[in-house]
Amino acid sequence: MSASKFCNPLAVASLSLMIAACGGGGGGGNPGSGTPNPPTGGNPPPPPAQIPASLSLIPTSLSVFASLSGTAPTANFAAQITSNAAEGTQFYVSGSYSIEGIATISDSSGPIGSFTVQFKAPASLGAGTYTDTIIIKACYDMACTQQIQNSPQSLPVTYIVAETPALTSLSPSTVQANTAFTLTVNGTGFTNTSVVIFNGNPLSTNFVSATQLTVSITADQIAQPDPYTVVVAPSAALASQVLSNQLVLGVIALPAITSLSPSSIIAGSVGFPLTVNGSNLSPVSVVLWGGTPLQTTWVDNNQVTAMVGAAQLLTAGTVSVTVQSAADPTSPVSNAVPFNVQPLPALGVSSISPSTVILGGPGFKLTVLGQGFMPNAVVQLNGSALNTTYLSEGQLQAQISAGDIVAVGTAMITVQNGAAGTSSPLTLKINNSAPDAVGFQLNPAHSGATTFKTLSLPTTRAWSVNVGGTPSYAVIAEGKVVVTAQVGGGTQLVALDYATGATLWGPISLGGTANAVYDGGKIFVMSGSFNVPMLLQSYDLATGNLDWTTTLNGEAGLSAGPSALNGMIFASDASATLYAVNEGAGSIAWTQLVMNGDDSMPAVTNTGVYVTYPCSTYAFEPLTGDSLFFNNTGCEGGGGATPVVANNVLYSPNSGGASNSGTTFNATSGVILGTYIADVPPAVGTQMSFFLQSGTLSGIALSNNTVAWTFSGDGSLVTSPILVNQTVFIGSASGNVYALNAATGQQLWSINAGGAIPPGAHWGAPMPLSALAAGDGLLVVPAGNTVVAYTLSTDP
Repeated sequence: MSASKFCNPLAVASLSLMIAACGGGGGGGNPGSGTPNPPTGGNPPPPPAQIPASLSLIPTSLSVFASLSGTAPTANFAAQITSNAAEGTQFYVSGSYSIEGIATISDSSGPIGSFTVQFKAPASLGAGTYTDTIIIKACYDMACTQQIQNSPQSLPVTYIVAETPALTSLSPSTVQANTAFTLTVNGTGFTNTSVVIFNGNPLSTNFVSATQLTVSITADQIAQPDPYTVVVAPSAALASQVLSNQLVLGVIALPAITSLSPSSIIAGSVGFPLTVNGSNLSPVSVVLWGGTPLQTTWVDNNQVTAMVGAAQLLTAGTVSVTVQSAADPTSPVSNAVPFNVQPLPALGVSSISPSTVILGGPGFKLTVLGQGFMPNAVVQLNGSALNTTYLSEGQLQAQISAGDIVAVGTAMITVQNGAAGTSSPLTLKINNSAPDAVGFQLNPAHSGATTFKTLSLPTTRAWSVNVGGTPSYAVIAEGKVVVTAQVGGGTQLVALDYATGATLWGPISLGGTANAVYDGGKIFVMSGSFNVPMLLQSYDLATGNLDWTTTLNGEAGLSAGPSALNGMIFASDASATLYAVNEGAGSIAWTQLVMNGDDSMPAVTNTGVYVTYPCSTYAFEPLTGDSLFFNNTGCEGGGGATPVVANNVLYSPNSGGASNSGTTFNATSGVILGTYIADVPPAVGTQMSFFLQSGTLSGIALSNNTVAWTFSGDGSLVTSPILVNQTVFIGSASGNVYALNAATGQQLWSINAGGAIPPGAHWGAPMPLSALAAGDGLLVVPAGNTVVAYTLSTDP
């Protein structure tokens, strides 16, 4: 392509001038310059040799980027002449572009001496990298026969036509600090001049394709854990002008595992949460189970949890557990820790709870303990499948309805383990509805009322046994009388024969003080001391063998004891916690915090669990622990007391201190019904209720809440009353036991038990709790260090 020329005669008087081109390629002056045109027909005389001049270009090269779909770009450069010439000396400059033809030169409207380079439209060229050269001459004469020093000058031009780089991903996206690696940058619009700029620094870049670049990252460049930025420029020359979108490379410290909890499980188990302990764990860390990512929850920098599914536990073996620093599969991975999936043990059933139920009772959940249970295992009653819940390899739970226990006798409990076979059977006893005394005030609701088929008042005791210390209330069931007795600094648990008082098993030593309850063939004992966590233990009533021990977190209260019903045990402690514990395995089903928790023995029905503290009354759903209602009168205080539930009325002793006075509520809705005064928990029947107030027993008609009669006895009445049929029994500190007509208060009978009878339950009373008990035809009285039994019925 022929060259275009630009000329401009200039008078130079300074050391440096910017030379601007003028149009045309021949003679002619510079209008407005004040310099005359040269003579016609010849060039001006050559300048004196003593006038040196030098040409330079700023910049010395041009690099331009254009988007393939964008407009044609322009670029500027300037010609500079350096000279010591006197004022009025003229120089001439001319410019051209070379044969590639990707750009043209035009005058600039800017400062004198500057040129504008106009590049071709990018779409007309297509994607690629184009080069050209612009030639600039500076001369002493207009015809440029005498060029000045350093003339001509070449200006290299690079023209890159491509899409603007766009980044989509980095691989890896997370790496370990201070470790060299190769970074792959994925995106679009890359060319062989593209440059990756890492955290502000251009790197030597390897062009793979229009969608991929790679760079080598040294350990020094990622010495510290931090986020590092990544962008791409079309070329090194354009690194400060045209940049892609920014992505971030995560540079982290390598995660490490120190322990797993649990570290093993039985094959065939249900899914479970795995706790991974270690260091350098982050919110984006992922637990890998044999290389497979698990749903992971970040706890803190030292712990994450992950859900292991049942499908991952079907086969016995060792699984490698690691932590990947991020979800990107190329992210760094921690050390591996083995997790043991143990073989499923041979099928076997060791115990059931309850093991004894009452004919005609309500439906209940049967807990089956053993080993080798599969998730599809089914509990069978006499060969018929029950609705079964798989809890673990060693525990199942099955629903037994009231219709399943309609005949006295025994039922066979087996476990059918899929195709693996059926276990040997265990026996579920179904007994007549003998009126057992299963805990304090006879029943879990503490109503103090029971019914025998017949009742007669004895003339003498049936038997008397010295148990070595102050005895508790008696638990009477399955032909046995079980008491705890405070002996020295501890407590002993003993089972006596119902008919003779002979010791059947025990005494078993327990720490601190203890109280016991019965349910489903088991004796449950809560024991402990101040500032010592409570122990809850299960003993087989038939043998006295220990089934399990569960440590509760809170310390024992002054007079708290457990209650048990329908396969669950309920207990409160002196650390403001109410516990619900599964009878079968001793596992804690739920807990609830309560205000100023202390000595409240829970009252339990099929529909509610009730505990009472000064000014505060709580009701919870037995299976879930959900709140049914809560009442607080605005005060606070220490201590607690044992509530009573009868006829859907809750007697809540919420006045505090040594009093058992309080408020009555609708046990379902929590609506306040009224108030009452009592020294100890009352006995409540269907027609009358019985309250001990300042040593006087009052019979109050439930129909109108009026006092029907009062009885003071020998002036030393101290125990909670109990009601058997239509006879009220109460004990005196003198050792006298009285029987009264429930309707009239008439004294029907009295006898001396041979020792002082301890006071009834109230806050601050000594443990174990002492009280009268009536069950299976016996009246059992604690007197001094003895347990005294009286036969009230031979056909209870």
